[in-house]
Amino acid sequence: MLIYTWWHVLASTDPLNSPSAASFEATAGDWLDQISLDKTRVENYKRGRVGLCLVVIGIYLLLLGSRLLIPETLDAKPEDNAYKEMSITTPTDPFSVEADKEEEEQENEFWDPRVWKRANFLLTTLCFMAPMLVFWEFSYSPSFTNNIYGYLVLFKILRAMIELVLEHFLHEKLLVMPFAVVLSASETFAKLCNVCVAARQQAIGNQANKLVAGMRKIRADEFSSDEGSDEDGGEVPFAPIVVARGAIEGRVLTKWLLAARKRLGGAFPRPEAQEEMERYARKLKRSRRRAGKKDHVDSDEEGKDPSRHWRLELNEAARALALRWLWEARDLRDAAARSVAAELREKLQALNDQVVEADDWFFGRELREAGIALRDDGAQLAEEQARVDEDLAQKIRATERDVEAFVEEKRSTNAAEEKAFAELIAKEREDIKARVAARELELLEAYKQKETEFAAAQRQARETGELVPALVAEHRSYLAKMAEDRRTELEAMEEAASTKTQQKEDAFARKLALAEAAVASRRALAQHRILALRKEARGVVRDRESAWQSKARSWIDRASRKVQVKQQEDAEAQLNDKRRRKRVLLAT
Repeated sequence: MLIYTWWHVLASTDPLNSPSAASFEATAGDWLDQISLDKTRVENYKRGRVGLCLVVIGIYLLLLGSRLLIPETLDAKPEDNAYKEMSITTPTDPFSVEADKEEEEQENEFWDPRVWKRANFLLTTLCFMAPMLVFWEFSYSPSFTNNIYGYLVLFKILRAMIELVLEHFLHEKLLVMPFAVVLSASETFAKLCNVCVAARQQAIGNQANKLVAGMRKIRADEFSSDEGSDEDGGEVPFAPIVVARGAIEGRVLTKWLLAARKRLGGAFPRPEAQEEMERYARKLKRSRRRAGKKDHVDSDEEGKDPSRHWRLELNEAARALALRWLWEARDLRDAAARSVAAELREKLQALNDQVVEADDWFFGRELREAGIALRDDGAQLAEEQARVDEDLAQKIRATERDVEAFVEEKRSTNAAEEKAFAELIAKEREDIKARVAARELELLEAYKQKETEFAAAQRQARETGELVPALVAEHRSYLAKMAEDRRTELEAMEEAASTKTQQKEDAFARKLALAEAAVASRRALAQHRILALRKEARGVVRDRESAWQSKARSWIDRASRKVQVKQQEDAEAQLNDKRRRKRVLLAT
């Protein structure tokens, strides 16, 4: 519409005699063209300028589309690397930190995933536009018209191949969908015939006129409403589809939803969305009941647990409390696990003290050596866990020191800026007062001068006998107007200065609020990093500790039984020896 208005509405009806400056009708399209313009050349230059405008707008739309499809909702991170995504096999925690800060900065110097992704998307778009332009131009040829069905079949095959190639280069279905829509639209419009379409539209219009002419008026109760179809048992328009968030489709839909919400703005979810979903659920239940199905609306034939598809929505406070409870529960579980490990080590040490080398004839050498090996492995794991805990404590202290240094720097900077801003505002207010006072003196001098002139004129008129009341009233009204103008001007100056000062104060307050938000964000990032470090530290020796505890429990069970048997046999041997010595003593 803007291009049409620029080059057609603003164009002159007589470009040779009265050219339009807005449409550049008096300007040649070439610096070397110094010949007088005629109507044909003006039209040619206008077509070229319109084409240039369309090309510029097309490039702008391409760049805008790339930013919409690949938005900058978050800062670029190294894990966004598409080549690294193919090597990830296990799910990661959303708060985990994959690399150190120095490695991330070094990698970001050479790799910006979003820029490369947009560049790949734009290059693919340009490579896609060239064959599509050739296809559109070829669709107007007589050869395409005479063999339209063969070319359409060939286009369908090429369309499938093109979609596979695009999916291979773009890696995401969301980025492939615009190209698929263009292919579908091209296939549709290539089959259109302007003459046939015009004739069909004319026939449809004539048929509608005939129907209207032969029909009666529709009564008010004969109108159907989509609003009431939900409550009066209408058919369900579509069946629900459950998509996992971790799947490719779920990630694409989540990305599209976030981008659409950011683009639209406003509060989400919408207030009426819950009511619409409940209405749809009731309608779906009625439809399933009529079909003989008794499953819940959220049930799944493969998994009968309806809680699989429940959705829990939490605000920031509830989410923070949930995370705090989760990590406290993990700490309690880790403390319990460490106490159990300490008890196992104590039992293992006690049994190793009882299973000595002299009793290998009873316990066996393998059992004793296995106990010693388990004791050494347990001590090594305990030392490694202690080193991991010490490293974790050092990293946490370093992170907290960095945060405190950042906060201290921000607070000191804000304090210095507040002091400088207060001095600046005070100086500006003094300058404003000085300017207002100077202007007031200037206006008072003008008022006194005019009052003196009026007094002299009245005195001269009185001497000549020409003084009339109208002249005195005119002078008084003029002086009153000057006084009112002086008061209005001074008030306007003060109000303008106050408004300007208030704007500066508001802007400075927003700047301070942004600084406080940066501090809060830095604290949150530090907390997330600490949580990620703790999670990483928990998993360093956890698997080996679990395997060691399993082996230790098995060995302790076997060794405990043998030690008990050995103790029982020793007690019986001592008792028998005591009885034997008693019998010998009695016999002697």
